[in-house]
Amino acid sequence: MDANSVSMISTILGMVVTLSTAFILVLVWARTKSLHIPMYRLWQLFYGTQEIADPIVRRLIAEETSLMHFRFMYGMRVETLEQCHALARWTAERRIEMSAVARCGSFFDYLELRVRENLPGKFRKAVLYTVGVGSLMLAASILSEGPSMKSALVQFRASQRYFWLSVDSARPLRPADIPPVTTGDCKSPSQSAAHGQFTVREREIVCASLGDPVAVASFVSRALRTQQIILAVASIFFLYLTLAAVSVWRSIGAAYRLKARLSLSPQRPCGETLRPSGGCNDDTRASPGTAHSALGGINADVVHQ
Repeated sequence: MDANSVSMISTILGMVVTLSTAFILVLVWARTKSLHIPMYRLWQLFYGTQEIADPIVRRLIAEETSLMHFRFMYGMRVETLEQCHALARWTAERRIEMSAVARCGSFFDYLELRVRENLPGKFRKAVLYTVGVGSLMLAASILSEGPSMKSALVQFRASQRYFWLSVDSARPLRPADIPPVTTGDCKSPSQSAAHGQFTVREREIVCASLGDPVAVASFVSRALRTQQIILAVASIFFLYLTLAAVSVWRSIGAAYRLKARLSLSPQRPCGETLRPSGGCNDDTRASPGTAHSALGGINADVVHQ
């Protein structure tokens, strides 16, 4: 193995490590909408895993870490640990899997602990389906045709007209069924420009470019490289649109299924929501005597201890 091979392997490994690190950071941020966990691990990497001395700071960091762990595992945008605890009680009492709630995505209200009202109907689902399928087809077309492109899309400076240019031919962008102008056509004086292909000036420019094979090959190679990068970015964007449409589609279906399951379960007791009180019926509120006896019991326990 020569020095060039070792250098190439080192470069590839460096790129893999860099891309893997970037992917992990993006994944953590996408799931938690925070970089708390990577920053905490980075702090431990440099300063060790010794316990934080201040108890208040230690408790705050522990709570934030637990919250980020919950977000990362379930992808649920709860804001506090109290919401996590309330959600855990809510799912346990109704015997509903936490993953079933997580699949609802933004269509579940973590404050009210219920599926949101006015879920998207058939029209919005049809739009999502169209966007997903269309984006997938565009991405597949780009990925299949982009790497095998032989002609670069270039433009005349004077007329601002686009055309396809390869190392041995040129063809206008529109209409697409016109035969190209080749190097052989440029060498034949009898070939006129009155074929609806190019104007006389444009044909002169094309033939002058095709007359220098080395220069036109270098120009086409650079143009193709740039356009393939643009097409790769476009394909990633269309794939992202496809995944986003599929994700929202699945969340809508999960929300409808969870809503149907909840309609068969008993009404949620008062006090599970994290919003201010006032939304419960009178028969679910504790009477003053009950509250007084409960407080009296707590006070008695405290005095007894």
